Amino acid sequence: MPFIRRNAIHNGEVTPVKLTANAFSGTILASAATFSVNTTAATLVPPLVVPFLFTDGTATIEVTMPYKVRVIDVSHLKLAANAGGANTVQVLNGASAVSAAVAVNTSDKVLTTSGFDIDDATMEVASGGLLKVTSTKVGTNSACIVYVTVLRVA
Repeated sequence: MPFIRRNAIHNGEVTPVKLTANAFSGTILASAATFSVNTTAATLVPPLVVPFLFTDGTATIEVTMPYKVRVIDVSHLKLAANAGGANTVQVLNGASAVSAAVAVNTSDKVLTTSGFDIDDATMEVASGGLLKVTSTKVGTNSACIVYVTVLRVA
């Protein structure tokens, strides 16, 4: 099966029109307007990243989900220079914890992508349900952005 180099897409060597002209045995369907993979084993769904912006202090931000989603990743970006204390962030599905409260005492501009666990029993937020993130200030400045990545599942 042929493969496509990532830089070939960026420099114009590969376009949806050029893909149509090549023989991919019906595995890849492409046109100038769409690009999809023909498969019955899985459905490709683009992830959605939901940013939660917190200023210094303890707060909870909630988003009503317009459709059922599954939380698949969480990351945290510190926005303040002070890194002391025991500040935490936690992702919730309504009142149920999706992740444990994770200490996020990093320096300014540090993106934390590890340490977040995801509970498979609460990771799916219903259509109309609340996806929440709580930031708890215990020490110094707790300003941050928490990025929650979800997939639409229904």
